[in-house]
Amino acid sequence: MCTEEFNWQRCHEALGRRTPGSVHEVSPRPYPAKLPDIEYDSNVTVRRVRHNGEFTWRGRLS
Repeated sequence: MCTEEFNWQRCHEALGRRTPGSVHEVSPRPYPAKLPDIEYDSNVTVRRVRHNGEFTWRGRLS
């Protein structure tokens, strides 16, 4: 299914039988072009999560 069909042709029960495109409103809040880097407290262990949800913990793949 293409987004055109989903957003403008197929009505949705949860939206009162309206299409998502007909009820969508653009947010008035500005969104920054670049988000600031996340800073963690020194007592937090930070791990990178792979694209498939895996990460390593204590040298083992989880």
